[in-house]
Amino acid sequence: MNRIQLPDCVLRISVIGAALLWGVASPLSAVMAADEENAVAATKDAAMSTGRPPVAAKVLSASSGASKTRSVEPYKLDESIPAEASWSKYLDAAKAAYGFDEGQLRVAESILESCVSRAKQRRATIGTKSNSTDSKSVDATDGQALKSTPQSKMDKELTSAISKLTDEFVFRVDSIARLDQIERAADSGFVTPRQRVAAVVSDAGGDAPAFRLTAGDGKVVSLADMKGRVVVLSFWASWCGWCKKSMPEIQKLHEEFKGQAVDVIGVNCSERDKSMAQAKNVIDQGKFTFPVYFGQDDAARLFGVTSFPTLFVLGPDGKIIHKQKGYRQNLGEFLKPMIDGALKSAAADAGGTHKSASAAH
Repeated sequence: MNRIQLPDCVLRISVIGAALLWGVASPLSAVMAADEENAVAATKDAAMSTGRPPVAAKVLSASSGASKTRSVEPYKLDESIPAEASWSKYLDAAKAAYGFDEGQLRVAESILESCVSRAKQRRATIGTKSNSTDSKSVDATDGQALKSTPQSKMDKELTSAISKLTDEFVFRVDSIARLDQIERAADSGFVTPRQRVAAVVSDAGGDAPAFRLTAGDGKVVSLADMKGRVVVLSFWASWCGWCKKSMPEIQKLHEEFKGQAVDVIGVNCSERDKSMAQAKNVIDQGKFTFPVYFGQDDAARLFGVTSFPTLFVLGPDGKIIHKQKGYRQNLGEFLKPMIDGALKSAAADAGGTHKSASAAH
């Protein structure tokens, strides 16, 4: 793969000294398996919003080395070329900005190969459907042939499928970065497209799976145990820089609703170290007090989690009222009205049930 010149929106700077990398290869467990043929569900949804104002980024002046703030536009994917070529260009830009180590590079390349392969499959599948679709339909009332545009429908279906793959590709490549690499990229002026807004996914309204979380002491907590409460589940991994960046927001949310019928829970998964020492160290160093369940890959599979961080909000009735992929600034401010609304609705329903029971007597 040839390295391409970064777009104008990505500011190049002179970096003094070598970056100290942790040298920990980012693992992809069963949740993010190398066998991607069965991972088409990973593309399920993820629509990124556009049009967010430019992001203020700290950059170094090449002449003086002084730090200053400059308005930087998020990286724009090239829509004038095939999606696969655009992905390749973004991967080169991300490699340079984050400074991926060898292990991360291998993972990034496998993600690209996977998405390219699945795009090829989608093109073939939709093309086959297009060729087998009759280009005319008959009006049952008068037998006249009506004009239809199956090809146009197939084109829209393909565009939607490739768009979802694009969102997933960017999301997963960015998820490889460690926190120090994210900060390095931000200092250089690199702003990933996904940073415009966390991708809100369309699973809201469905029933949450009957999950079980097992603590280190063997204690088990299940969905049934939390009936009547709002539950926030934050799926994360210790090697995920964006997860670490989101942890303080999760802590604030936990403190905001402490003492109310709200459970804010960290669900750790996709860890290579079965002792969970690295994951536990993240919690200890951050002095986070929200409950965390380690090594919960089974729960991640039940919820269809394929990248991190991924967050779910469950209502008191056990239904999913919100799902999002990615880091969101001011997460608590965003979720608070939603959680307050769910609590008020549950209280109103409980009051109505109590009145009905009283009337029956």
